[in-house]
Amino acid sequence: MFTEFDQYSEDLLRAQYDVSEIIEHLLTRGEIREDFLQDIISSRFDPRPKFARGVLTDGIIQSPQQDLLLSRPHAMHYPMGHQIAIHPDNCLCAIEVKSNATGTDIRDCNDKVAQIKTMAATSFPLFGMFCYRTDLQEKTILKRFGFSFDAATSTYVDLHDPDRGEPGLPIIYPELDFFVSIEEDKPLYFRKKDDGRFVRIVEYPVIKNVFRLIQSLVSTSGAPAP
Repeated sequence: MFTEFDQYSEDLLRAQYDVSEIIEHLLTRGEIREDFLQDIISSRFDPRPKFARGVLTDGIIQSPQQDLLLSRPHAMHYPMGHQIAIHPDNCLCAIEVKSNATGTDIRDCNDKVAQIKTMAATSFPLFGMFCYRTDLQEKTILKRFGFSFDAATSTYVDLHDPDRGEPGLPIIYPELDFFVSIEEDKPLYFRKKDDGRFVRIVEYPVIKNVFRLIQSLVSTSGAPAP
């Protein structure tokens, strides 16, 4: 039953992606998709978590616009029209949403996160990317997140093993904490481990893992920073 509801949510996201193609203005189309994704995620929780568009700032350095910011409950933020400015200490998660992510898109997102982490803060949110589709082959994405092809098993594995002195493939996007793609023929979910390497979670539908991630954040979040 629960898997059916998760599949329903993922199918709705894909259907809304297709239907929204009729909107010619690219910025409007993107924002409508972001709003729908926010609604799908928030609707799974009671009370609903607080998402917003906006920027992260320590009062001196300011990030580029973030598509989805998940703030701590009752956290202080600063309204800027329909967006917010929020300190990294008060933010649980920042998600960049892409309709059809290219390698450049993922690299730029990684670089933005690196810049954000130069801010004066005691903690930073989890940073990730959510894609409806990707303009890269699955094998290319896997390699960039550190997975090598194992001919013996015909699968991709992370060969990183410090005990054997095996470094494994380099992580091309080390600043990301997670990466999600709900593309039907190549669904992907990567989650960074404590050692900085990534694990590929192959439990489907992929959106189930997003719900679990958000649940883990909102259920363990502490008090907001003063």
